[in-house]
Amino acid sequence: MKESREAQFLEAVERVSDPVYKAWLLENRAIFVTRPRTQKKAWLEALEMMEDNTEEGLEGIAIAKGEIWFADLDPQAKGKIRPVLIWQNDYLNRAVTLGIYHQIIVMPLSSRLYGGAYRYRIEARDNLPKTS
Repeated sequence: MKESREAQFLEAVERVSDPVYKAWLLENRAIFVTRPRTQKKAWLEALEMMEDNTEEGLEGIAIAKGEIWFADLDPQAKGKIRPVLIWQNDYLNRAVTLGIYHQIIVMPLSSRLYGGAYRYRIEARDNLPKTS
């Protein structure tokens, strides 16, 4: 199993033209070839494309830190698609598009605004129709 992840990783690295990013990938090889953690994560719906083993995966889809995407964070709750803020760094986001990293750290957003010291307000922008 690990050999197949290693081969997939090396194949993806060969497709990278940016030498700085390629060096970063090789330097951090261990996080891409080890088994993903099984703890509950917030997964973007778009990652399902890679589970189908499609040849292109998410290549060509740019995912950037700070963007607003819509995700199904709880597949059991039908129709509960909600906005999320991409929180993960752009190097790992690029690794997702290469198909060698399979999780994206996001912050779920809500338009139910409550006060509190740990709340962060995001004004309506991009794909976000309401302040959240």
